[in-house]
Amino acid sequence: SAPITAGISKFRKNHPESVPVHAKVVGNYVNSYLAQMEVMKRGYDDAILLDTMGFVAEGPAANIFFVDKDTVLTPTIRSALPGISRMAVIEALGEMRCSVKEKDISSDDLMSFSEAFFSSSIVKIHPIRSIEKIKLGSACPGPVTAALIHKMDEVYSGKVSTFEKWMLYL
Repeated sequence: SAPITAGISKFRKNHPESVPVHAKVVGNYVNSYLAQMEVMKRGYDDAILLDTMGFVAEGPAANIFFVDKDTVLTPTIRSALPGISRMAVIEALGEMRCSVKEKDISSDDLMSFSEAFFSSSIVKIHPIRSIEKIKLGSACPGPVTAALIHKMDEVYSGKVSTFEKWMLYL
């Protein structure tokens, strides 16, 4: 996928005690839709949603990952969907010998990362070129994201036997 721009939405991810954020229910997508429309009006391709405590949660319909030197960071599952695509990406990064850490990520930290990408079953791996008009790194996709795109292409095509547990062949 072509690199995209992302904006931080004014709409927050629903609080986990108001609506189960881990449930894939229609009502949870209304908030994501509002966030997406809001940032698109400001000229961005996609939205980053913060949770009710102000930490990064996810994209409108995707998990989000950031590269910080030799570590890949992703939000905790307190407010993010712990889906199969997310688990597969974390496992693939591990096979690539990348350290992956789940942690609270503040919006102030976003511009310090060298790479960022969204991941979902629809977009697979979608590199983020800039956040709030601030360019990330010197190239997009960066080296970690580019290697992951290649790895996940192999995974999705069924070429990596260790990922058979995630595959459903039709």
